[in-house]
Amino acid sequence: MKKVNLRRTITGFAAAAAMAFTAIAPTAINVSPIAPTAISASAATINMTQDEFNKGQHIYSYLKSHTNWNDGAICGILTHLYTESRYKPTVVNRSSGAYGVAQWLGQRKTYLMQRRNYESIDVQLQFLIDEINNNDPCASDDFKISRNAILSAANSAAGAGNTVYTFRMNYGWGVSVPSNASYSVIADCSERKSEAAFFYNKFAGGNNGGGGSNTELPYTVNLTSGTPIYKTPGSTATNGQITVTTLYTIVEERTANNTKYGKLKSGAGWVKLGGSGSGSSSGSGSGSGSGTVNTDEIAVNYPKQLAKGTAIYKDAGSSVVNQYLSAAGTFTIVGEKTVNSVKYGRLKSGAGWVKL
Repeated sequence: MKKVNLRRTITGFAAAAAMAFTAIAPTAINVSPIAPTAISASAATINMTQDEFNKGQHIYSYLKSHTNWNDGAICGILTHLYTESRYKPTVVNRSSGAYGVAQWLGQRKTYLMQRRNYESIDVQLQFLIDEINNNDPCASDDFKISRNAILSAANSAAGAGNTVYTFRMNYGWGVSVPSNASYSVIADCSERKSEAAFFYNKFAGGNNGGGGSNTELPYTVNLTSGTPIYKTPGSTATNGQITVTTLYTIVEERTANNTKYGKLKSGAGWVKLGGSGSGSSSGSGSGSGSGTVNTDEIAVNYPKQLAKGTAIYKDAGSSVVNQYLSAAGTFTIVGEKTVNSVKYGRLKSGAGWVKL
C-alpha cells in the first residue's frame, strides 16, 4: 500500500489557511489561549517572565546535551517554540487543537500522544528531535530542509535568525520551496527571524556562561582611544585600535577564554567587553586607552529575581539607598550601567537601581 504523507496534508492545509491573514496578523497556528507577549519587529519589547526564562534555559540545556546543534541553531528553535507556546508543554490551541510546546497538529499530534508521558517537555523535545532526524513513526523525510538549516547554522545571532526562518517555514508551515510561500507566511517567518537575536542574546552559552547576556543587541558602549580591535574573539591578532573616544555599536557577542567580545557594527573587528557575561568592557590590551565602559546607560528589558533586603540605590554607583526590598520577587530591569566594575540595573518601577 502506498504510504500517504500525512504531514504534507496537514502542514499544507495550515499554509493555505495562512493566506487569509495579512502580513501583520497572527497565523492560524499561533491563535492560542496564551496571553500575548508584546513583540516588536526588532524584538526590543519581548517581556519574558522568570518562569518562561527558566523553561527556556531547560530547553537550551536539553537540546545542548541531546544533539550536536550549536547555539545559533538551538536559539533559532528557542525563538520558534517561545512564539508557539511560551514554552508550555500542555498548552492547547483553542482554534485548531494544536498541542504542546511546538503546537503539533493532526497525525503528528497523534504520534506525539502515543509516547509515554507525552505531557513532559523532555518527551516533546525528544519527539521534535526525532522528527528532524526522521526517526519518528511517520518515517518520512519531510523536514530535511529544517535539518540542513540546523546543521549548517552559523553560531551567532544571525545564524539563529536564519535557522528559525527556515525552520518555521518548513517544520511549521510545511513549505520546502520558499519561493512558493505566500506573502503572509514569508512575513510570519521574517518576524521570527527578527526576534532571534533576542533569544541568542538571552540563552547562548547557557545564559551568560558563554556567548549570551541579558543586554539586547544591538547596543552601544563607550570605548576609549587605544582600545585594541581584534580580528576574531580570543585572537591576539589585531586590526588596529580605536582612535576616537566615543560610543560604538555592538551587533554581536561571543565569549572566548572567559572573556566576552563585542563585534563592531563597522565591521572593523572585535573588542573586549569583559569577563564571561559580565556586561562590562575591559579592553585592556596595548595602547593608551583602557577600553572601560563608562556609565552611559544601556537600554534593556528582562526579569530579575531579587532577594528580600536588596538595596535600591538612588543611582548606579551611589551610596545613597532609597529603600530595601521588603519581600523577594521578580522585577523588571530596563537599564544597565557599569560603575567601578560593578553592574547596576534600573528598576522599571522607577524606585532606583540595584546591583546585578
